[in-house]
Amino acid sequence: MFNTVETSVLEGLAQYESALVQNAGILVRGHVPADQDYSGPELKCMTPEKGTRVGFAITVRIMPNTPQPGSLDHDIFYDTVAYSGVPTIVVFQDVESSPCRGAVFGDEMAYRLNAIGCRGAMVEGSVRDVSGIASAGLGLWSHSRVPGHGDSSWLSIGEPVSVAGLRIEQGDILVCDADGVTRVTADSASQVLEKCGQVREKEAATFSYMSDPNFTLEKYEAWKKIRRNPK
Repeated sequence: MFNTVETSVLEGLAQYESALVQNAGILVRGHVPADQDYSGPELKCMTPEKGTRVGFAITVRIMPNTPQPGSLDHDIFYDTVAYSGVPTIVVFQDVESSPCRGAVFGDEMAYRLNAIGCRGAMVEGSVRDVSGIASAGLGLWSHSRVPGHGDSSWLSIGEPVSVAGLRIEQGDILVCDADGVTRVTADSASQVLEKCGQVREKEAATFSYMSDPNFTLEKYEAWKKIRRNPK
């Protein structure tokens, strides 16, 4: 699951913004529904200073305040991260009837995960210890913050989840930054990376052209013609 894409591809994607990667994805497979493409506005980047983080998704469904019979051993999750052999983004979905009331993620988890190859955490729910998570080295995306949680239950590891309107399957590649999260399928990652370079080159040319201190309406009209009839 995690060895189908070279690590160099993930490192390449990390050089770009989530928005640019989303644009590049359109060039590869056309427009797709938003729930297959990028996160909604309710997801907040809690550590913008960490920049872009990219990794393979490892997914968990959790109830942070309600004990359930058959709660999974946490080490199954941590071992999946540790022995995946690739950079990872852990993805938690709070499936309580009243989600966000208890913290799903905190600094102790962050230190352990950072030590075993995790790059960030994406949470459909609440988190705590945000400064500690940042100090641990992880990027963090979530809905909200609370100071505590109850007797938690881990219901599944590796099953599909939904975070901020984005459906994520274990093994998806996630490109995460201050704007949110863009999903890239493993089988399209190399093509998307190639298109990222083309998108950046095109954008840079436009930005430079529009920044000309001697810009005129004639130049504006010339630019429109080129845009409508690219070579």
